[in-house]
Amino acid sequence: MRRDFLQPASWTLKIVAAVFWLHVASVVFYVDVPNLRANAPPQYRDAPADWGTPAYYQRVWWRVAKTALMVALVLIPNRVLVSSKVVFAFALLASLIPWHVILQKWFGGAGLSNWLFLGVVTLGALPASITLSYLRFQRGERVTYA
Repeated sequence: MRRDFLQPASWTLKIVAAVFWLHVASVVFYVDVPNLRANAPPQYRDAPADWGTPAYYQRVWWRVAKTALMVALVLIPNRVLVSSKVVFAFALLASLIPWHVILQKWFGGAGLSNWLFLGVVTLGALPASITLSYLRFQRGERVTYA
């Protein structure tokens, strides 16, 4: 890989990841969180059938925690995420958490082509950005935001 390619690619992937995860956060925090505090089941077409059960609360809190972690990783500059090998490993592993959706759909027998496209384009943007920034950091380049 050429050296001058890494910085624009890292920036582009970080921007794609930021747009995607901030959109997901807006949906999660404006739809799921109010449903957690509601006194009656939601009355929309795709309302969860298990509303009010422990499984529903566990699933929603997991989604809120995962989204908050991913938004934090998107907002933290890559220079902090690649500052050491330990921090890089933690950031890379944390950015791979949402891939369980792709693996679940893949092994569950759903149409793989749509989920693979979703994973590569959106879920793969943040780990790729962090990895490209780490490669630049290892070469001695100055890493700013991405």
